[in-house]
Amino acid sequence: METIAQRWSDPIVAFIDAQYEATLQEESKVRRNPKSPDYQTHACLYVLDAQVVMACRGLTPLDRHAFRRLTGKLNVIPVLGRSDLLTRKQLVAARKFVIDDLRASGILSSIFDEDSAEAAEARAAAEELQRMVPFAIVNDEALDPATEEPSDLDAWGLPTRKDVPADSPLGREYSWGTVEVENPEHSDFEALLSTLFASHMEELKLKTRETYYEMWRTERLLEVRNSIRGSVRQSTATFSSVNSNQQVKTRKETGLERLVRAG
Repeated sequence: METIAQRWSDPIVAFIDAQYEATLQEESKVRRNPKSPDYQTHACLYVLDAQVVMACRGLTPLDRHAFRRLTGKLNVIPVLGRSDLLTRKQLVAARKFVIDDLRASGILSSIFDEDSAEAAEARAAAEELQRMVPFAIVNDEALDPATEEPSDLDAWGLPTRKDVPADSPLGREYSWGTVEVENPEHSDFEALLSTLFASHMEELKLKTRETYYEMWRTERLLEVRNSIRGSVRQSTATFSSVNSNQQVKTRKETGLERLVRAG
């Protein structure tokens, strides 16, 4: 299972490392480009299937391994997908299963730091967001890739809302009613959107820069230094070997010359 999880998460980790490498290369230039883009990935939404969480009473081994790898690289925000398939009581239980599993695995850390918020109102908001983790979201029925024909997908491979009125709310229809994506009573989508692009965007960027990137940068520079030291040692050893062989050869030639003169 760990081999499968490693193979599954390798491309994601490689992408994150490549973005950090691009940042390091830009920083290493003598003349930096003031318009250089922000290469870093500041947040990863890790979507868990709500029903699988309930069935496993927590994370699967694959998810646990992926969380452990990714949380060492960037801000990971767990999200419960298809949460409309759970009752309110089950949703509370699913949240607890995820948090308890992450905590027991030594993975859980406070995503929204209440201590860094100076005002009481900001601290209260951070505490509220922390209680919402993992965020519970639902998918719009008209934007479900599994129900769309390839011709209905846009250039990014995402479904388009054809034949749907512009003012029609995003959601899913059931026999008992409609679950609305943007209704805070039905989904945490609005809270998640606000967190990522408004209230905590700068905090996530700062944590990426000061914690995850600096940690990666230190490891990368140590790796480069050790690689250079290894190359120097190898070159020194090669030079010493060549020099030693040359000295032996010189001594042999000197000895032969003495024998010739003596003869």
